[in-house]
Amino acid sequence: MGNFSNCFLIFLGLFFASVSTDNIFVLVFLWGICGLIAYLVIPAYDQESASTAKKYLIMFGASHAIMTTGAVMTFIFGSSANISDLMLETGPSKINAAFMAFMAGSLFKAGIFPFHSWLPSYTYKAPSAYSSFLPVFAEKLLGVYLLVRICHYIFIISDPLRISVLALGSLTIISCAMMGLIQSDYKKALGFNSALQGGYVVLGIGTGSVAGLIAALLYMLNFIIAKSGLLMVAGNMSVKTGTTHVSELGGFSKKMPLNSICAVILALSVCGFPPFGGFVPLLILYRDIIETGLLEGTSATSLLWVVWLAAAMAGTALSITGFARLNKGIFVGRKFGKLKQFVGEPASLIPPVLFSFLSFFVGLFTLLWLISEIFSKVTGPYVYTFDVYWVVAGLLIFLSIFSGFILYRAMETFSFPRKSLFFSMFYSMAYSGYLDLYYLFGRLIFIANRVLSRLHDGVLQTYLAWVIAGLILLLIIL
Repeated sequence: MGNFSNCFLIFLGLFFASVSTDNIFVLVFLWGICGLIAYLVIPAYDQESASTAKKYLIMFGASHAIMTTGAVMTFIFGSSANISDLMLETGPSKINAAFMAFMAGSLFKAGIFPFHSWLPSYTYKAPSAYSSFLPVFAEKLLGVYLLVRICHYIFIISDPLRISVLALGSLTIISCAMMGLIQSDYKKALGFNSALQGGYVVLGIGTGSVAGLIAALLYMLNFIIAKSGLLMVAGNMSVKTGTTHVSELGGFSKKMPLNSICAVILALSVCGFPPFGGFVPLLILYRDIIETGLLEGTSATSLLWVVWLAAAMAGTALSITGFARLNKGIFVGRKFGKLKQFVGEPASLIPPVLFSFLSFFVGLFTLLWLISEIFSKVTGPYVYTFDVYWVVAGLLIFLSIFSGFILYRAMETFSFPRKSLFFSMFYSMAYSGYLDLYYLFGRLIFIANRVLSRLHDGVLQTYLAWVIAGLILLLIIL
């Protein structure tokens, strides 16, 4: 724990320095140090945790290298290293390349598809105290910060790139929601749900409007509060039972009722259930997507508003289904296995209770105080008036929540339809690694290594042939 305390203080200082600097190269440098700190706190106590640390380091290193390239390209094309002096208009291929390279680092930190696979593994293997701060709070917040900077302050995004950002958010929501449905471990399910919630933030940022940006920032605030509280509940559960696997748990509400109540409240908040903190940002996001699609339906981004709205609704419904399944199995279901003797500490109840109250507070005072006094100073003035779009958005949220409970009951009654064509194809691809960028690049490197190893056969004539071929290639290029 001493290592974590030291890393925590160092990371916190680097975090505030990262969000305070106006220089893109200082930002990239501090970003790299933050990533190394996050790697150092993963305890390699078994082979799986060591593999998780290795996966994080490789994915972080690759994304950081691409991001550094993007920073250099941005400096060259923008003639300045100061973020306040940059406003590059995408469209030309070189500016688009700089934008996409810069995005790689932020997508990795925020856990967005296809850079998301490290987040569930990190959340699952790291102790709850670690995972509630680093991947949920600091790492994801850094990623969202850079996403906002890139999409609103460094680049002026064209419609094709905006569609790409919105598509990545939608894919993150759908894929991570479906993966979360079949997890048997509470912490790993929270990891996939963390990536899912990042998809909503990307949707809000990708809309390009003040309302969408406010929805993204509010959603991020609620996500940090609720998900940190849920991971604290998972930590208490692990101390009490020695496990977070659903199949080995049951009847947890009888042993720790306050933790169980907090888990339900925080899960409802994450899913956007009123009056908790997730409802208002989800309401603003739904309304913004609907209004943009209906009133500004000429652009390519607006014409696809039904797709973005459907993805958001599906994510809400599947989140409700996943949490209902987990909470029933852990808190209501019958006991399995032998539980450890628990020596309760009242202090362990403080974080879940505190986060539950914060979630309720944020839900009540979002429109009255948070938007007008805090977020509007960052995003610009946001004037909202009651109209029919609010009613439609609210009804769609309730429809999503109701659909989630209906789907849960259907799963309980008829079992999960994993053998259907769509679900079987999706889960087959997921378990084969085809949705994991780390696995795909690993396979490509392995294939390239085998091909190159065959070319190095130790025969002098072969090496001479490659030297001559290289010289001819250089002469053609030059």
